[in-house]
Amino acid sequence: CELNDEGVPIDADCMVYFSDKRVLSIHCSFKHPLNQTVNIFGTGSEYTATITDVILPRKGEHLEISLSKQHLIGYDQICCQEGKVLQASNAHVQEVCMWHNFAKWAQKIDEESSQAAADVENEKWWGGSSGEVKAANDIASYSLHTQIVLDGLMESIQKAGVRISL
Repeated sequence: CELNDEGVPIDADCMVYFSDKRVLSIHCSFKHPLNQTVNIFGTGSEYTATITDVILPRKGEHLEISLSKQHLIGYDQICCQEGKVLQASNAHVQEVCMWHNFAKWAQKIDEESSQAAADVENEKWWGGSSGEVKAANDIASYSLHTQIVLDGLMESIQKAGVRISL
C-alpha cells in the first residue's frame, strides 16, 4: 500500500477471504487514473469477464465486455484461450441511467413501504415486492458490504497490513 502525505491510500491491494473458500482480490490505484479495468473470475464459471470502461464510458455506441476461457491441452502442457465479446448499449450516459433507476426505486419504495414492513435482519431495508424495491434493497446491501470491506482495508492499512476479520 502506498499513502500520500496526508495518509490517504493512493495505491492498495486487498484480499477478502470468504468462509466458503471464495476469494476477492482488489487493486485500486490513483497512480493510473484512466485504468478502470475490472476482471471478474467466477468459481465454477467457464469464463472470465473483462470490462475496461467501468466508470468512464468509452466513446461510441456500444460498451464491450470481453469473455475469455482458458484450458490446457496436450497432457496439460499447452494453454489454449478462446474468447468472445458482448456488446451493451452505450446510448445513455451511465450517470443518467443511475438517476433514472434511483427515481424509479424511490417512487416504488414510497408506494410500497407503507404496506409492507422492512426486515433489516435479512437486509430488506424497505418493504415491498416489486422489482424496483427488490433492486433498491440489493443495491443498498451491495453498498453496505462494499463499505464493510473498505473499512476493513483501511483498518488493515493502519495496522501495517494485518489480516482483519469482518
